[in-house]
Amino acid sequence: MQGVRVKTERSKRGAGALRRRPESARPRPAEIPRLVARVARDGGRAWPAFIEAYSDFILSCIGRVASEPDERMEAYVHVCARLHADDCRRLSQFRGWSEHGPCRFTTWLATVVMNLSKEWLRLAKGRRRMFRPVTRLSL
Repeated sequence: MQGVRVKTERSKRGAGALRRRPESARPRPAEIPRLVARVARDGGRAWPAFIEAYSDFILSCIGRVASEPDERMEAYVHVCARLHADDCRRLSQFRGWSEHGPCRFTTWLATVVMNLSKEWLRLAKGRRRMFRPVTRLSL
């Protein structure tokens, strides 16, 4: 086809799209809050201050998974115990960066809390579906 111009990925994004970004324009890791850095450094000694600062946030995340007040508090205890385990190992793993780019601490914490809440839910209530070998058994 003569005279027909086909757009390529390069022409869609512009001429400079294939160049690397300068170091100053690359996204930087999110800043680690001082309290989280203190927990990472001091472990359990900074735990009470962390709980005081983030309890409401943790409870709001758990509220998405557990509907009853008693369930929320049981999940809260489970989440706090897991966050505090191994001298706050999970909290000290936050780096401000994920495989997808920079992330804020609250985004990271919400993900961790949701995963731990789901873990508690599975421990407390079991799985919702039966395993295939169990369904094949004749009763």
